[in-house]
Amino acid sequence: MVAAHDGVTGVVVPPNDSSALGAALRGLLADDALRRRMGEAARARAVAEFDRPAMLERVMAGYIDVLTR
Repeated sequence: MVAAHDGVTGVVVPPNDSSALGAALRGLLADDALRRRMGEAARARAVAEFDRPAMLERVMAGYIDVLTR
């Protein structure tokens, strides 16, 4: 599962790249609308994919998959 969709629900930067991280943070600090859009998209994704019924469905599907092999 992807933690963030770059440019949609967050900003993805390469590991150990402090320059890229700094640039991403500066970009977010400078753009209120972008931060708002990403925040709203991230919240919508969290509600849709990580609420209790969705998580239960995925766990049960995993159990069923293992038990029917």
